[in-house]
Amino acid sequence: RLRVRVSELLPNALDYTPARPRCRPTRPWPSMRVLQDKNLSMGFLFATDRAACAGHGLNLTDHDAPSSFCVYGPNPPDEGEYRVFNQYLHERIMLARWLQEARICGPIEKRVVNSTVTSRPCKGNVIVVPSIQFHHFVHHGQNWDIVDCLTGPSLMAYWTTVRRLYFDGRRQPPMIVVNEPFAFDNPSCTLMLQALAVQPRAFVSRVVITNSMSSQTIALRRLFADGWEDGAEVELR
Repeated sequence: RLRVRVSELLPNALDYTPARPRCRPTRPWPSMRVLQDKNLSMGFLFATDRAACAGHGLNLTDHDAPSSFCVYGPNPPDEGEYRVFNQYLHERIMLARWLQEARICGPIEKRVVNSTVTSRPCKGNVIVVPSIQFHHFVHHGQNWDIVDCLTGPSLMAYWTTVRRLYFDGRRQPPMIVVNEPFAFDNPSCTLMLQALAVQPRAFVSRVVITNSMSSQTIALRRLFADGWEDGAEVELR
């Protein structure tokens, strides 16, 4: 039976970020339930009061689509040519959808003697883990400053944290799903894939990364197994 779970934010996900104050978390992480009700609601993500619908704002007739077929811009709206579509909403939209169907679970931060922190991982065969970028967004908002925080060591530490939670080297780990908010033309995404590639193959083979764009650079092609394609045609057959 398929058991899908959505992970809470990782307690120590940003422990290895650069020594810049804005990169380090200064307060405890909110729960995913709190984020679901606020930052991941459709009303928060989209300008629902500025809809363009078939016959009213969209170049569609009643024969093309019902009048209830509407398009909503991002909230707040982007500037210029990006005012209609914001690709960086991808992860938040996906998390909102996952949370409609799946339970929220650990890792749970526990402080014991000598301030030791332990974590209890999720129990399921598909675990949706928030990306390291999402951790930064929660910490200091949706802005481009986080790009400076996404270094090789911090991304290595992120994947190592996920691996230690869900892969003990003996049993097959669950499928790990990470919804990547940035397109792969961003340097941080290149570092993210390189950091994942050095993890044990048995763990890497269980990681699924979703993205609104899957094109890769030629230099990154060597990181992928034979037969990899930058599309979902094979999976959709």
